[in-house]
Amino acid sequence: MKDLAYQKKYIKELVSTSVGYIEDEDPKLIVFQAPTGAGKTIMLAEAMSRIVKELGSQKELAFVWISVNALHEQSKEKLEKHFENERLLDCVGINEIQNNIIEQNQIVFVNWDSLNKEGISLFMSDNEKDWNLSKVAENTRDEGRSIVLIIDESHRTAKTSKSQEIVNMIGPKLTIEVSATPKEGVTNDHKTTVKLSEVVAEGMIKEEIQINPGLGRVQTNEDIVREALKKRKELKRLYEEAGTKINPLLLIQIPKKKKSDVREPEDKIIEILSKDSITIENGKLGLWLAEKDKKKNLDYLENHDSEVDVLVFKEAIVQGWDCPRACILLLQREWNAENYVFNIQTLGRIMRMPEQKHYENYPALNIGYVYTASDNFEIVDDLAKDYVSKDQMVRDNTIYKDIYLPSELVRRKRELFRLSGEFKDCLFQAGNELKFKEKKINIGKIVFKKDIGFEGKITEIDKKQAVDFQKKGAIVRDR
Repeated sequence: MKDLAYQKKYIKELVSTSVGYIEDEDPKLIVFQAPTGAGKTIMLAEAMSRIVKELGSQKELAFVWISVNALHEQSKEKLEKHFENERLLDCVGINEIQNNIIEQNQIVFVNWDSLNKEGISLFMSDNEKDWNLSKVAENTRDEGRSIVLIIDESHRTAKTSKSQEIVNMIGPKLTIEVSATPKEGVTNDHKTTVKLSEVVAEGMIKEEIQINPGLGRVQTNEDIVREALKKRKELKRLYEEAGTKINPLLLIQIPKKKKSDVREPEDKIIEILSKDSITIENGKLGLWLAEKDKKKNLDYLENHDSEVDVLVFKEAIVQGWDCPRACILLLQREWNAENYVFNIQTLGRIMRMPEQKHYENYPALNIGYVYTASDNFEIVDDLAKDYVSKDQMVRDNTIYKDIYLPSELVRRKRELFRLSGEFKDCLFQAGNELKFKEKKINIGKIVFKKDIGFEGKITEIDKKQAVDFQKKGAIVRDR
């Protein structure tokens, strides 16, 4: 573990508070808030190790660590590496539990998504090993062990009704909710907050975020893409001058496809990137989209010297993904979007410093960069609702019977008169057959413009805010 003053201070606070609460009779809740890139996982790992040492033989402990997405696997790998020399705590997956019990000093890693999707059935239903999680927790408590529950990225799921029911079944003596952006108004017994300024001062994360820097003469969205590529090349050169082999990564977030879209959202971006010889085929372009056949060049993506220069994604990597060489974020939005609201978690993808230090002689490397076609930015704590579970109503089939409802489809009249994208070619073909000159056919001179802001800056990245721009301009829509 890197010797950092702020980590030492907050680990000490977590340990002393946790030990006191575990020895108390009533269950307690600690909220642990730290900026993305502060090293929350390692701080928790070290705190858990010291808690076990301090309590010694006074209390037997068992740990349950719950995360969203596949972060439980990522956390398990990090903790295994942290504990590999000491071997004081044992990290296991949910399917590695033996004898229907969590052993002393054992950490069980669980996926929040599976709990919320399968719900109480996952806790109550016996599986092929003839055990269930509810029984495992009960057996562990019956053995006299206190359960410590770690809820990672707690702002996602910890307060849904189903999640609370699951937490109650686990019956932890101490719960530690961990997040860069915890929910406001959460009742807790203690809150440990790592200050952003302390993390920046230690060189763990970037000093600030700049939005649309240097966009003096852009005219189209494609121009903005090229400016982002230009910035990536500039940072690549600076890393080389600094004597490091880090290949800076440009992240491009694209919108979801709408029913009215003729092309896939990523097609235009891929076409633009190919002009700069950035393609899937040559390994410089990575895709991380929902579809199975649209995950390309993701192996070793997080390595500092990865050959992937650009990664195109939708929403798959927003939460918890760790790639410190990512330093530029290009946000592609629907053309008619009035403003761009994005969350601190998204911004966190470009906040980490790849070598956990600032470069004194190369200040441009200590900054994160955001590019997009907008002049109206707002940063919020969290927008995602992917993991919020809602109570469901179930029909009682003993009372209600199926009924037959015939369906009728009425075609909308306007669809009969809507022009397709082939109309222009048909028009010119007909014009040629009728010997019209092309200049006599007026295809219109309407130009669709969009306002764009230049030179925005964010220094307090962990706070909700609207972004002010020094300059404003406009771009026209790409054809």
